[in-house]
Amino acid sequence: MFKVNLNGRERAVDKVPALVLRELEGAMQVIRAMQADPERVLTAEELDRAVDWFCLFLGGGITPEEIYADYPLDRLTYDISLAAMACQARMTAALTDFPTRAATRPQTPETDGASER
Repeated sequence: MFKVNLNGRERAVDKVPALVLRELEGAMQVIRAMQADPERVLTAEELDRAVDWFCLFLGGGITPEEIYADYPLDRLTYDISLAAMACQARMTAALTDFPTRAATRPQTPETDGASER
C-alpha cells in the first residue's frame, strides 16, 4: 500500500487497520485546533494524541519515540493531517510514501531566471 522510511529503514504498510477509523476523532480534534489557529503551539498532550494515532495509522510498527526522534519536523503535522483526510475520504490506497516531500515548483522561464537574461 505505502512505504514509511525513517532513519534509513524502510517499512511497507500493507493495510491501514480498521481501528484507525475508530480512533480518528482524537486526531481530528488536534487537526481542527491547528486549522482554527495556525499560530497556536500544540500542547504535549495534543501532539502525543496525534502521534499515537499516526503510529496506529502506520500499521503499529513504528513507535511514538521513533516518530519524535526521526520524523522530519516540517512534515509531521502535514502528514498526520493528510493521513486523517485520506481515512475520512476512504482513500488510503492513494497514499504512497511517508514522510511526504514538500511540493516544488516546476522550472519555468519565470522561476529559473531565464526571463532575466
